[in-house]
Amino acid sequence: MLLFTDLLEKAGLDPADVRLLRHQTKASTGRTPYGLWRDDRPAFEDYQSVQTAGNRASLAAPIWASFVAPPTGGSLFAGIYTAEHIGTAPASWLDPLHQVAGGTLTADTLDQYRTRSPRIWSPISAGSGLNGARARANGCSVPTVKTSRSSSSRAHFVKTPFPERAICGLGDR
Repeated sequence: MLLFTDLLEKAGLDPADVRLLRHQTKASTGRTPYGLWRDDRPAFEDYQSVQTAGNRASLAAPIWASFVAPPTGGSLFAGIYTAEHIGTAPASWLDPLHQVAGGTLTADTLDQYRTRSPRIWSPISAGSGLNGARARANGCSVPTVKTSRSSSSRAHFVKTPFPERAICGLGDR
C-alpha cells in the first residue's frame, strides 16, 4: 500500500517537517474551503494563511500538507505549502470563507503565516478518516486512495477506514 509519508519521502520531504491540515468548515454563506480551493485558489490560500494563535504549537513546521473536505465526504489533497509564522494577522483581515473580519469569528488572536506552494501536486484522496485539521506526518500511516475518472471527468472519491487516527493525533481547527 502506498502511504502519504511515502509520497512525501519520494518528493524529498522529511515527514517530520510536515504538518497535515484538513479544512472542513462550512460558513453560513454556504462557502467551504473545498469550494475556495476549487474555484478561487488565492482566496483558499489567504484563508489558510490565518490560523488561531492557540494552534501555533501544532502548526510549527516548515511545510504544510493541506487537505479539503469535498461535498461527497472524505479528504482531498489540496497541496504542499511552505509555512512561516510572521506575526499577528491585521485587524482588517477579511476571512474569505465567512466574508467578515476575521477577528469577529473568534476570541483568540489570529496568527498570520506566509505560505507558498513551491510545487504543483496532483490531487489525491487520503480517505474519509482524516477528520482533524492538524497532524504530524511522521509516524502517520495515512493510506492514499486512487481516484478514478468517469466519462463526465469528475473524480469519484472512495471512503476508506482510517484506524491510524489515534496515532496521528488529529484535532479540529
